[in-house]
Amino acid sequence: MSESPSDEQFKTLLKQIDKLEKNVEERLSNIGSAITAVAVQQSEIHQIQEEVKTLFDKYDGLAKPNGTISRILGHQAQCPGPVLAKNINGLSNDVDRRSGIFKWVMGGLGTSMLGLGAMLIKIMIDLNHLSLCVGAVIK
Repeated sequence: MSESPSDEQFKTLLKQIDKLEKNVEERLSNIGSAITAVAVQQSEIHQIQEEVKTLFDKYDGLAKPNGTISRILGHQAQCPGPVLAKNINGLSNDVDRRSGIFKWVMGGLGTSMLGLGAMLIKIMIDLNHLSLCVGAVIK
């Protein structure tokens, strides 16, 4: 016949079961946290994959025969770059030349104005001297 466990043995067995249950609960909680972290990471990975796919689609769209790069190259081929550069260079030279002429004209006008001012001062001095002489003769 088998003996039935005593109360002491039963209490010890219950304590071991409680410990085991707490250990299992803790492990399940850790597993739940890990699953949540993996789910968040999976969501972030999916979002990054979508962004990369969008980026590659945009890049592929640029390089297509009717894409942006092809249109830019076509537009640049139609632009008269050397002719524009020659015209801009000619305009720049023309502005420089006219600027030089303007400086010469303004310099000449400035010199003329100084000469006219000096002549006006001389005339005023001569008139003042003349008026003194006439005044002396009249008296």
